[in-house]
Amino acid sequence: WTGEADFDEDGMSDEILEGDVSAIVAFIAGLQPPTRMKPEQPEWQAAAASGEEVFGGLGCAECHRPALPLKSLRFDDPGPADMAGTMRQGEMEGAVYDLALLEWAANLPRNEAGDVMVPLFGDLKRHVIADQQIAALGNELLAQRFVDRNVFMTGELWGVGSTNPYGHRNDLPSLDAVIRAHGGEGRAAREAYVAAAEKDRSDLIAFLKTLVIEQ
Repeated sequence: WTGEADFDEDGMSDEILEGDVSAIVAFIAGLQPPTRMKPEQPEWQAAAASGEEVFGGLGCAECHRPALPLKSLRFDDPGPADMAGTMRQGEMEGAVYDLALLEWAANLPRNEAGDVMVPLFGDLKRHVIADQQIAALGNELLAQRFVDRNVFMTGELWGVGSTNPYGHRNDLPSLDAVIRAHGGEGRAAREAYVAAAEKDRSDLIAFLKTLVIEQ
């Protein structure tokens, strides 16, 4: 798909085999997802609680949805949605992982239908995220898989408190900076944030900083 088979230019092509990829997939599938940290300081706790309300009120949750339902904790590799150019179901004997056997997965909340609610703060959709006035996030040089260069998947916010700097080039140093860089479909929420009271903006950042990756 890339036209390259020797990215590190050491004269050896296709050094990572299918089995290597499968081993990495199995390792990643079992990792505990990011979590929400409860601050020790009462002031931070209060600010984060207020910031979560601000998050919804400014429209952030329209794309960064706090949780999405998952029908099953069964993980197949290859999976039913794997794209052309990768190993696909029917081409090999697959592996099945029951994530419900893992304590962190078994403890995820469920909705009334019994679906597991995954707290990813995303929507798994593509959006135009840049416009003529605010184009910082639309700076890809090459289109990928026929997707316009100003269109990106919503970045999941779980773990965002542990992953600065931000942006797909890591050129935005703070949460405030990456929020202000939203254009396109994210422009309305961005403008609401800019127009909000300083305390509301501070509380929102305090909330986002509780979404962390545990070490």
